[in-house]
Amino acid sequence: MGGPVTCGDVKIYNEKQFHTLHLGVAKEMDIRMEGQSAGLKKEERYAGRRYLRLTAQNGNPIPRVTGWQGKLDVRKLNRHDYRSMPAHMLLKMETGMDTIYPDILTDPVLMVSEEAMEVIRLYDRTMPFLPVVLSDNAGEQSVAYFCPVLEEEGEILYRVERPGGFEIRICEELAESLLERGAVGMELTRA
Repeated sequence: MGGPVTCGDVKIYNEKQFHTLHLGVAKEMDIRMEGQSAGLKKEERYAGRRYLRLTAQNGNPIPRVTGWQGKLDVRKLNRHDYRSMPAHMLLKMETGMDTIYPDILTDPVLMVSEEAMEVIRLYDRTMPFLPVVLSDNAGEQSVAYFCPVLEEEGEILYRVERPGGFEIRICEELAESLLERGAVGMELTRA
């Protein structure tokens, strides 16, 4: 920088001062936003959001989870009971020729890749994830996924109980962010 630069009422003389000021302003904005959010009820925070129905994309040869009954208790996969589940899970999968490992699997529960988990965490730092390893002994392959522990009402990603199972809803902003980063295996429809 040549001479001082004015930023609001502050004169900045070098790059270090700029970054220090920038970080201070960013932290102040985060604190202000968290304070505003904290005072709002959940319904008010998510009132303006639009949601899509999230399912796994059909047509691609994806891993099929088998033998999960008795190992994965879907009823406990909620914010109140998930701590009683094992910290890590090993589940069997069946694969075929040219199997694609998508970023999103929805059967028997929602499982996401590490990359998708990191994107979700940008939107909700408090969402718990359970690590799941899918293993195919016949094909001698294994892959890691993460099972987000979803709420049952409006968050960035949540589930709705339906006859015969759950429907997963995702806010449009998160869906767009995942798609922009090249996430594969998602099918999105209007909720």
